[in-house]
Amino acid sequence: MLSGCRLWFDPLGDDATGDASTFDASDGASVDAAAGPNGNVLHMDGVDDYAAFDSVCSSLTSSFTIEGWVRPAAVQSATSSVVPFATNTTIGGNGFIALWDHTTTQFKYYDDVYTMRMVNTTNVLGDQWHFMAVSFTPGHALLYSDGDVYSDVQTPLTITSPCLVSLGQEFDGLGNPTDNMDGYFDEVSVWSVAKSAAEIVADMNANIAGSEPGLVAYYRFESDGSDSSGNGNTMTFLGGAAIVAQP
Repeated sequence: MLSGCRLWFDPLGDDATGDASTFDASDGASVDAAAGPNGNVLHMDGVDDYAAFDSVCSSLTSSFTIEGWVRPAAVQSATSSVVPFATNTTIGGNGFIALWDHTTTQFKYYDDVYTMRMVNTTNVLGDQWHFMAVSFTPGHALLYSDGDVYSDVQTPLTITSPCLVSLGQEFDGLGNPTDNMDGYFDEVSVWSVAKSAAEIVADMNANIAGSEPGLVAYYRFESDGSDSSGNGNTMTFLGGAAIVAQP
């Protein structure tokens, strides 16, 4: 289970089953998810690798968006799912996780109101790049995959600062990282606004400049975990997480 306020992209299938309603919210925008990122990317091995960027926590206490490119390995060592994005509280309470369930090849969302879940019923195949996003406004969470949104979940989730925010794992109890992701990340960004479907599609299909209003952190992973937004929210790599050339 999650604990703390760590923001997770959590591919943990056991924590995210439930509402499977879907609808298209791309607002007519074209989607080219096949393109994916270029250049260097962040790699994690599925054993003990993850990345922390807790300093963005204070920007997640109201509306926010977390988005980025994710390429989960089709075969995972985690027993259930793997976590791309996740949050938890420093005292052990769950935040939310966005995950990829490698047994069903689906993106899913889960938060600490245990019954509040949503599932992308479309197959999201491993060993391919996908643009994943979680957009949150007080009372509502939206999960996006490659430009489409999968269900609007009503949730009383609130995130309080300080908290823990991570890529590639979730905490089962405070300080116990689990369900590590085997795969790659690129172009991960954090926003202090709930972005619309059209805005998420635009970010997916074009480069972020780094100076956009509401941009809290932007990780390009060219050589390290530096924040290209200029806000100084450096990401720390743990375990053996490392920058590599795109596979």
